[in-house]
Amino acid sequence: MIRPRALSLVGSVLLAWPAVADEIVDDIFVHVVAHEIGHAVLREFDLPLLASEEDMADAFAVVLLADRLPEDATRILTHRVAAHWVENDTPGPFSEYQSDRRRAGQMVCLHHGMVPDARAPELNALGLTEREAAACRDRGPEIGRGWRRLLAPLRLPDGVRATETTLQRGEGLSADGTPSPQAVALAMDLLAAFDWHSQITLALDDCDGSAQWSRNGRIILICDAYLARLATAAREFGG
Repeated sequence: MIRPRALSLVGSVLLAWPAVADEIVDDIFVHVVAHEIGHAVLREFDLPLLASEEDMADAFAVVLLADRLPEDATRILTHRVAAHWVENDTPGPFSEYQSDRRRAGQMVCLHHGMVPDARAPELNALGLTEREAAACRDRGPEIGRGWRRLLAPLRLPDGVRATETTLQRGEGLSADGTPSPQAVALAMDLLAAFDWHSQITLALDDCDGSAQWSRNGRIILICDAYLARLATAAREFGG
């Protein structure tokens, strides 16, 4: 399970958060927030877009989780990869999104390349061969180093938190799409690790959309229905 964080870090909003404890929902939530932080970092700090922004945000999330949450990253990524694998969406040839299964494979490959001993047995169902794993171990560290060098000037020192971060909770959140207070505190820790120059808000709401970063409002919005759907898909993995 995700380890508890000091609830005082995010104030009374988190103290009133529903005490739901579903590890899969928690892990999906933390990964989705990490992905959206990637979009926020790229846009707020005017970093160069050298590939599809979605691909860059996917890689960012893997690197962020591997670096900041080394004990939890494998489990978190396993659940997110499982949801991608089951949903199996296949966008058209001109979409900025890769197919869900290719996204899943790239996430596994990058994490395995950065942390070779951390590949979860559950992910063998993706069919990663030893030859492919060796290629992942070749390129994964390079991608990880690239992100670390790019992000180093933007990160706050360990133990220091950005004050320009806030949390919002909508009304009527569904029980199966609401992360636990510990997962929310963990996501806020990830968000507060960067030296934002303007206020950034993490909002979880009762909505039928997915997740998005809004540059105009500087808001990361996560819909409870999206979390519930992805958690359901993750539970079907291997079934």
